[in-house]
Amino acid sequence: DLPNLEQLSGTATERNQVFNADRILLNLADDQPPEVVGITSSTTVIAPSSTVSFWVEFSEPVEVDPVIGVTPQLTLSNGLTANWINPQSGSTDPSAKQRFDLVTGERLDMAFDVQPTAMLGLEAFQDQAGNSALGVDSAVLGFSDGLTAGWTLDVDNDGQVTALGDGLMVIRHLFGTAFQGEALINKAISQSSALIPPGEELTRLNREQLSVIGLEIALSIDQLT
Repeated sequence: DLPNLEQLSGTATERNQVFNADRILLNLADDQPPEVVGITSSTTVIAPSSTVSFWVEFSEPVEVDPVIGVTPQLTLSNGLTANWINPQSGSTDPSAKQRFDLVTGERLDMAFDVQPTAMLGLEAFQDQAGNSALGVDSAVLGFSDGLTAGWTLDVDNDGQVTALGDGLMVIRHLFGTAFQGEALINKAISQSSALIPPGEELTRLNREQLSVIGLEIALSIDQLT
């Protein structure tokens, strides 16, 4: 007996009764499956044992159906996979963006080495009407500029862009072979750089470790040009 839109025909008094009701029942059918409309990542250079995060955006809010029993995975080049991460731990609220993480256990020279190639378990993503997501268009999987559609001057990946840190390293790199490896980052890299191996401190790194970080930053600067 709840009012619905079929009652909009009639007199003005009858229409006012519908809109003044506490609740209006809308019988709308949703038979459109959610679609993947984009895959992005803010990572441009990958350090050893670092975490690369990918964001998969759907055309509408989706959630993972636990009954499916399939864990969605983002399949990457070189046989790697990025695992699905609940956007908010313990939350079941639908979201249009879903996160996948890859923890690299080896050194990869370029971010291009881990481009997405396919998605497994896509049917586990469902909209609020229970429609399962379909396949991913090949155009969505293609990253023309590596893992990111943009760029950043935060070359040491510490969350800040500083003139005497990031700016100095960029200038040094532009001078060429005089500044490479350890010399590139000397007294310029941030102590809180995400490129520093977990559990290590900048002042305790050896020359080989510093050279590796210098190379990572050099690659990041190269992607700005």
